[in-house]
Amino acid sequence: METDKKQSRDSFKNLTLDGISLVTFLRLALKQLVHSVDPEHHEVFLTRDTRKLHALFFGLRERYQNTFSVLKKMNFYNQGAFPYSGGLREALEILLLSGGLLYIEDAMAIKWYPDSKQAIDADLNKLLGDEENLWLNFGGFVFELEALIVPSPINGRLPEGLR
Repeated sequence: METDKKQSRDSFKNLTLDGISLVTFLRLALKQLVHSVDPEHHEVFLTRDTRKLHALFFGLRERYQNTFSVLKKMNFYNQGAFPYSGGLREALEILLLSGGLLYIEDAMAIKWYPDSKQAIDADLNKLLGDEENLWLNFGGFVFELEALIVPSPINGRLPEGLR
């Protein structure tokens, strides 16, 4: 069984702000969102609406890219009806394929493992260190992700195997 602790060991051997991948940064932010919004059940659903997702991340990149340079990897194209990032789409697909996200109807659920809280805390402490400014900016980034939350598309809670 895959766990956040195993993903942490595999992904964060040399975890730094300069070396972090967009997938890893988003995984940490989404897990932190889940824990801050629903610390008891860890069930949060996000919209899969492409326009809303890309518009929000376009704004997040503009506001936070000077602090978190990894966000510059989300290149946005403004030729269509709304800003679109192939890098964001690819990062979300990798999270889906790795089991970090689950698609449930028109929503995405963030996979939560029993060891997620400990692994995320350890990873964030290593990544952000004692820099209060980094913690404040990361908290702001996570807070803004709340705009993507949608009501549960299912009746009741996720089945045990999907949580």
